[in-house]
This record gives sequence, structure tokens and C-alpha cells, in this order.
Amino acid sequence: MTGENEVEVTERMKLVVSALQAGGHEAYCQSLDRRVPEHQGVAALLKYAFEVLATCEALVVIVTSDRKSEGMLMEVGAALAAGKPVYLFWHTTANEDLSHLPKIATKVFKWQTDDNLQNLLRQFEKR
Repeated sequence: MTGENEVEVTERMKLVVSALQAGGHEAYCQSLDRRVPEHQGVAALLKYAFEVLATCEALVVIVTSDRKSEGMLMEVGAALAAGKPVYLFWHTTANEDLSHLPKIATKVFKWQTDDNLQNLLRQFEKR
């Protein structure tokens, strides 16, 4: 969420979880989890995120701009270290040359609108 509008991100993540579930996936999003220990600080928040990630089969990353959340980048590192696939959904306005994410992702999907993102996620199949 770093540098992004929190309301827009929350709405988009609701769409992401719903679309993945509609596609037959079990989906988890930390920003929608009411059990997240935000009041305990960033370290506790990240520890919780890594514990949940350890139970997941893969990580889906949504990039909307050139600004990338530090927490998201740490989650990508944890997923890669655990040998989990990382599926990157990259907005077409974000500059790929400014990031290593497209180079290290298991698969990259390009999207332009929230409707487009939703359709890609509904059709998304694990690889």
C-alpha cells in the first residue's frame, strides 16, 4: 500500500480475492484480514504475513504503479526463498525497467483496468 490510496487499494484487493475465489482458488489478503496485529508494529505485521505465506501455495502480486510497497517486496523475497511461485499482475503504466519483479516472477500478466484485472484473475490457472 506504500504511496497508494488506501481506499482504492482495499477495494481493488476485495476484487482480487473475489475473482480468485470465483476461479476456484483459496485466496488470502492481509489488508482484508481483521486479525492482523497492526497495533503491535511493523515487525509483528511482517512476521504474521510470513507465517501466513508459509501456508500458501503461491503468491499473487498486484503492481499498479512504479511505487512498490516494501512489505510486498519482502513477501516476494520470502515466497522465492520458500520455493513458492510468484504470479505478477503488472499494470501497463508501471515501468518494467524500474523493477526486477517481472524478471523473477513465475509468470507475468499485464492489465489496464480493474475489469481487465478481474477477468485475468478469474481465468488464472496455477502453473
